[in-house]
Amino acid sequence: MSTRAEPGCEPRFLADRMLGRLARWLRIMGFDAAYASDVHDSEIAARAEKESRVLLTRDRELSMRRNISAIYVESDILEEQLADVLAHFGLKAHAEPVRCTECNGILTAVSAAEASAVLCYEIVSRFQLFYRCSACHKIYWRGSHWLRINDTVDRVNSLLASREHHPKSGRNGKVDEPGN
Repeated sequence: MSTRAEPGCEPRFLADRMLGRLARWLRIMGFDAAYASDVHDSEIAARAEKESRVLLTRDRELSMRRNISAIYVESDILEEQLADVLAHFGLKAHAEPVRCTECNGILTAVSAAEASAVLCYEIVSRFQLFYRCSACHKIYWRGSHWLRINDTVDRVNSLLASREHHPKSGRNGKVDEPGN
């Protein structure tokens, strides 16, 4: 498995049932991150292989399967999990409304008029930018939660920067390639 993503060719992820929150945050950051919530290990591995996805797992045995690319994520702390995965591919954290946090579908910009068919007037009147998921049709906007999202992105990028300067310190998580 390559340790750095080629430009314009970011990895596609599949998070196991232990890493649903990580999958959601990878989606917030614009990455293709599917989630296998209630599936057996053999089905998860088969899906990762079939869809050419990097499996993100807390299950060391599952991460060692030879037919898949997998990252064993050791940390329980979200920011460290994100930093571990992104550092593995030489990526940075960013917050872009590109993927639906619920279903991983692609978001497209919609007008306030289109959003008003689903959202209450108070929301539509306070915001200008709206996005709709192409799969589940959920509507998104950059509300007050966007500040918290950006704070998390900043913390992850700080972790990434500190690891560039001190690669062996400040890291509780562990990333392994299959078969290691």
